[in-house]
Amino acid sequence: MIQKPSVGRIVHFYTEDTSKHFNGQGIGPYPAIVTQCFDGPYVNLKVLHWGGVYDEGSVSHKDDCLGRYWAWPERV
Repeated sequence: MIQKPSVGRIVHFYTEDTSKHFNGQGIGPYPAIVTQCFDGPYVNLKVLHWGGVYDEGSVSHKDDCLGRYWAWPERV
């Protein structure tokens, strides 16, 4: 079964936009909360980092996009 995102779920956000790299974290992962889901691979996120939070809209799943995407956290 393929896991689908839903509002309130925790995901990891990755970005190659260097203006959004915080505390030496590089491209990520940055913890994020799903705030809205769309048909297809897109979600809106509330991204958390050491200095606060910011919004990212229409973010694709990692299988559908490179450079700026969300992914499920690894199970450990």
